[in-house]
Amino acid sequence: MKKMQFLTLGIAAAMMTGVFAGVLAGCGGKEDITITSGKVDAKTQATVTGFSCEWTGTDYVDKMLKEGPEGMFQNGGSYSYKNDTLTLDHMAPGDGVKVVFNVTNDSTVAIKYNVRLNCTAGSAIFPILTLTVNGAKLTAEGNVATSEWVTVAAEGEIAPVEVVVRLPIELTSEYQDLTNCTIGITLNAVQSNVTD
Repeated sequence: MKKMQFLTLGIAAAMMTGVFAGVLAGCGGKEDITITSGKVDAKTQATVTGFSCEWTGTDYVDKMLKEGPEGMFQNGGSYSYKNDTLTLDHMAPGDGVKVVFNVTNDSTVAIKYNVRLNCTAGSAIFPILTLTVNGAKLTAEGNVATSEWVTVAAEGEIAPVEVVVRLPIELTSEYQDLTNCTIGITLNAVQSNVTD
């Protein structure tokens, strides 16, 4: 019985192949069809600057520190940005880091991009941090905070993407032992018609 089933399947497959070949031949079969896929190609280069809040007598203002991938905060803590990872150590309230991504978009199709912050160490402090992308505040869900998608035309210009991570100035001393954190910062780019 099994031999008969395979024979029947073989005959059916041969008939379908013949029908398919006949349909192709009926379409002319002489036209070359070239299919080119679109490409998503967005590259980033980051500039990092730390800052600390300073009391002016009437208000707090951000005092920008030296630009560079690592540095010291005003009160002795430090930051480091390497391999898309921001490491914060002994932050004081008001300390923060600004990472500005300059993006080159060589995509041949419309794209959309977002920024994802993923806390890999120091998760107790992560939801307390003020996280913004281009001024829009992000809400941490567990160890992750993600910005909204932004759509850009093929080869369209992307304005610099500014990510700010700050320990709020109004924190009390109850958080003083939770001031270390490691955060992966990723700019994701996909074809614009991809759904979440």
